This record gives sequence, C-alpha cells and structure tokens, in this order.
Amino acid sequence: MKKTRLLCGNHFSLALLILIICFTPNQFIISGINFISMFEPAEGVIVFQTERHGTNEEIYIMNADGSGQTRLTFNNFRDVCPSISPDGRKIVFSSNRDGDYEIYIMNCDGSNQQRLTTSVGFDLHPDWSPDGSKIAFFSERDGNYEIYVMEANGSNQTRLTFNTWQDQLPDWLPNSSFDSLKILFTSNQTGTYGIYKMNADGTDIQVVYDGPIQELMGRWSPDGNKIVFVKMIDWNSQRDVWLMDSDGSDEVQLTINPAIDEDACWSPDGMKIAFQSDRNGSYQLFTMNPDGSDQTVIPNSHNDYWPSWGIDTTQTGINENQKSEFGFQLYQNYPNPFNPSTKISYQIQELSYVTLKIYNVLGNELATLVEEEKPAGNYEISFNAFDITSGIYFYQLKTESYLETKKMVLMK
Repeated sequence: MKKTRLLCGNHFSLALLILIICFTPNQFIISGINFISMFEPAEGVIVFQTERHGTNEEIYIMNADGSGQTRLTFNNFRDVCPSISPDGRKIVFSSNRDGDYEIYIMNCDGSNQQRLTTSVGFDLHPDWSPDGSKIAFFSERDGNYEIYVMEANGSNQTRLTFNTWQDQLPDWLPNSSFDSLKILFTSNQTGTYGIYKMNADGTDIQVVYDGPIQELMGRWSPDGNKIVFVKMIDWNSQRDVWLMDSDGSDEVQLTINPAIDEDACWSPDGMKIAFQSDRNGSYQLFTMNPDGSDQTVIPNSHNDYWPSWGIDTTQTGINENQKSEFGFQLYQNYPNPFNPSTKISYQIQELSYVTLKIYNVLGNELATLVEEEKPAGNYEISFNAFDITSGIYFYQLKTESYLETKKMVLMK
C-alpha cells in the first residue's frame, strides 16, 4: 500500500546548523574555512514560454532570481515547451511557425534557430538525454501520441512506444550511464493518466504511479531518487504539485491551493523546484524547496509557463573571452552537477604559491589538487570523484593574497 503524507511547508532540516560555528546571510565558517551558504539564492538560468506579448507565445531566458529576462524568439506563432541542454548552451522547443508543431533548436542567446523535425502532425515536449546527444519528444505523426527519440541534430528519428493509448511528456533519467538510460513518461494505459518508465530503447515499460485520478508531468530529480509530478483534481481549477520516491512510493503533496499548479522542474543541483501557478490570477512562475516550503513568485513573472532550469554558462567553465588580463579568479566548475569528473579553472595574477583543495560540508579536506608555486596565467585541472558519495562539496583556491571558495554538486 502506498504511503501518503502532507508537508506543511515549514519542515527544513537543521542538522547542518549544528555544525556551524559562525553564520551570516551569505556564508558560514566551519573549522575556519569560509564556505558559500547552503541557503544561498537559487543559481542557474530558467527558460520559459510566455504570452506577455499577446496570444502568440515566445521563449525567454532569465536568471533563477528573475533578473536579466531576455526574449529569444520573435514571431507571430507559438514557440512552446522549451528545454535547456545539460551543458546550458542549447535550447530545444516546439513551434508551429511552419504549420504543424515541430521541434526546433537554438543557441541560448536565441541565435541559429533550426528546425529538426518535418512530420505531419504535432511534435511536442522535447527533452534532452543526460549527455545532450539525443532528444526525446512525443508525436501524433502515426495517429496516437507516442514517444520518439532522435539525435540532437534531428537525425535517426525512432519511435519507442507502440500503443493504442496516449504516451506523452518524456523525461530522461539524469546522470545515468548508457546501459541504465531510462525515460519517464505519462500514459493513459488504464483509462486515467499515470506515470510510467521504460528503457531508452522503448523496452521494459513499467508503471511508476497510476492512481484513481490523473497523474502526469513526471520529472526525475537530478540524482534520480525522486519524481515531482502533478495530480489533476479538476482540469479547469485544481492541479497540485506532488513528490514521490522514484519507485512510486511515499507521496508528498507540495502545493495546496485552489489553483492550477503544474509543469514543475528541478534546479540543476536538486535544491529547488520551479513551477507555474495561476493562484494570483494570471500564470506566474514560482520556486520552492523540495519539501514544499518557501513558495515564492519569481519577480516580474506574468503570463509565463513551462519553466526549464539549467546551468548558467557564464558561470560554468570559461573561454578565452572570459579570461581577463589581470587579477585572481576562481571559476565555477564544469559540468556542475557532475558524475564523476569535473573541471576547475582558475587565474593567477602574479607568481604565487597556490593551493586548490576539496572539502566536504563538515570542512574535512578530501583532496589537494594543486600545492605549488605557479607563474601568472590561466589554469585548468580535472577532479575525479569516483571514490566519494553523492553530495555537496566545496573547492577552495588560496594564494598569499587571494582566497575564494565555490560549491559543487556530485550526483551519482
């Protein structure tokens, strides 16, 4: 029997606070080491569709705090269902600009928009594979809605499901190896919509959760242990965001409103959930903690839908244009989250004795990546976490005149 409980929105683990010696709004100190706060503002970028320009829908990108809202598409048609790539550099979406809804791809600045599918019938809700090499979507090109997969350039379009019912809304299992790739999807095999999963080749279809009412829009957490989904109480007035374990057990209701709360997605580090809601009249984008607490509307959100949360490429890795001629700098590791290896880049202003170390949340040193004198310049080093468990870790760059620490997330 499935176990259900209700979270009231105020239960947040305080276990880490016991470890804190000194706490400020932006940082805490453990064992004399400055760390970025676990409670820092949400990071990354959110891509979404909006009707703020009228009935035609366009795609925007913004920082996770709502700042920097930038329009990416400009046309008199509907550009919908955006999904940002794992490396944060591409956006795939659906558009009816050429008639039927087809799948398109573009850079994260809106440039180089290209059509990937040319079918008769709707192609909708594209979603990236964990390595960004493939795209899953659902299509009615063969009658019913079925799940398809293709290469990221649009080639090798392959049908995965062959049913007389409707299979929709695919979602790849993140951070999975090739032999364990799975796709979550919504299907009405029993008459009402439920959450199902299958191998990436379409085999071994299994029910995850199929209750007495409509359950749909399942999204795996970045570590694959949880699924956020929507229960549809009433199509026109009541939909709520729920959470469950990846095996369909231990349901948790996250939103409790006489409103339509839906289209939930995870932040890249799994510490936040974004969703859309019409609780204030028009649809707005909100964020909340995974326990349902701290439900906050994103500033300047109005008539906005379908968030997709990704990493910010301006904070992940560096290119030649980002390297300044002078100054010390520690860059965000890339990829982040990672499994099991990631790259850390840094810049040294002058000849200095440099240390670059890895710490856990207790402040214990786990690895020393650099401990030597280095001349001025730009450097990059790889860190392989094959022998440590999933979690939040910190890396710290230290010289005689510079000290900086950044957070990274390991998800196995």
